[in-house]
Amino acid sequence: RDFLEGFDNVEYNVITGNHDLEGMFEFQTDDDNIKSFTSHFPSSSLSPSKPYWSLKKGSTLLIGLSTTRFRSALHSSHEVYIDSAQLEWFESQVSENADKRVVVFSHAPPLGSGLRLLQDVHLKNGCAFLNHSGDLKTARRFIEI
Repeated sequence: RDFLEGFDNVEYNVITGNHDLEGMFEFQTDDDNIKSFTSHFPSSSLSPSKPYWSLKKGSTLLIGLSTTRFRSALHSSHEVYIDSAQLEWFESQVSENADKRVVVFSHAPPLGSGLRLLQDVHLKNGCAFLNHSGDLKTARRFIEI
């Protein structure tokens, strides 16, 4: 936070990735960890119950999606997981702002999106995509939205 706030008059928002939830000995649950993370960024759009955000800038809608699962990851702690509440919120943000260009920030690309990626990371570690270990229908929703 100190680094980001060192830039005078620059707005910022942050998102969580799987490594931001690694505090295995400091926190009992992912929710506890997320509450601590969000409390360190009071000037951003995060809240303890909603670690994701949207911001309208002219004709553009910026959306930040945060991973919400580390300890409870089904297959790997490297998973970048967007929970169902956040996914529903994301879908509503996009549909409510159909007239805007949408830019999405996330810790990893959606599985099957066709986005360019770091082959040494994403191809060797197949779990480095959004919701890669969920069911195919959930993983495809990001692309369909």
